[in-house]
Amino acid sequence: MLGVARSKVKQFALGALAAALGAGSYVIAAVVFSDFQSGTTISASEMNAKLNALKDAVNAATASVVCPPSSPARFTDNGDGTVCDSLTGLMWEKKETCGGLNFSNPHCIENAYQWTDDTLTPPFTAPDGTLYTSFLRKLNDLESSHSGLTSACFAGHCDWRIPSIGELRSIVGASVPNCTGTCIAAGFPGSLAETTSTWSSSSRESLLEAYSLEFPTGLLTWDLKGTSLHARAVRGGPMR
Repeated sequence: MLGVARSKVKQFALGALAAALGAGSYVIAAVVFSDFQSGTTISASEMNAKLNALKDAVNAATASVVCPPSSPARFTDNGDGTVCDSLTGLMWEKKETCGGLNFSNPHCIENAYQWTDDTLTPPFTAPDGTLYTSFLRKLNDLESSHSGLTSACFAGHCDWRIPSIGELRSIVGASVPNCTGTCIAAGFPGSLAETTSTWSSSSRESLLEAYSLEFPTGLLTWDLKGTSLHARAVRGGPMR
């Protein structure tokens, strides 16, 4: 049987899954491949079976968004602080204006977060900044202790994440670059008063920077991960 060196399989798989799943995917991939630690080879079919099992698990966890038909409007305000996009099947966090920084309320549009914690040991590339340790932590109810039978996750969902740059661009208005005020797509509800860029989960090639989207202008940008930028969470969207 054709075998594949375990170390090379794991290295390839971790990188491929990281690219597909975004920040934090190395942890998921490492768990999936934990049973390949002993011995020297695995079969190609076994590797494919593991990858397919992971893909199915991710899809089952994230493909649970069902939006109303797009007529008459693309975006639906669900009345619980979320917005459903019938075009992409994504559910977005609806932001609100708080009049200033208020980190106890993750929905405040004025809040800004770091992608990575630049007070720790270099090279400052890991998803360990307040974007993940504060913003997503609050939305996914990772700060309170409970039995698991009840949850304070935002809008009853515990799978909120940072959107990829492609997902952020999907809610940019068609009038870019000639939009005024904000370049978010027409009809998107909630506060749209971002004053700086909004983080994506997508790293640049150097890994020291990540892509962001400047909603006041609609332009794609990138910043060092230690920079403080706005955040808007999303859920749904199957892994492809």
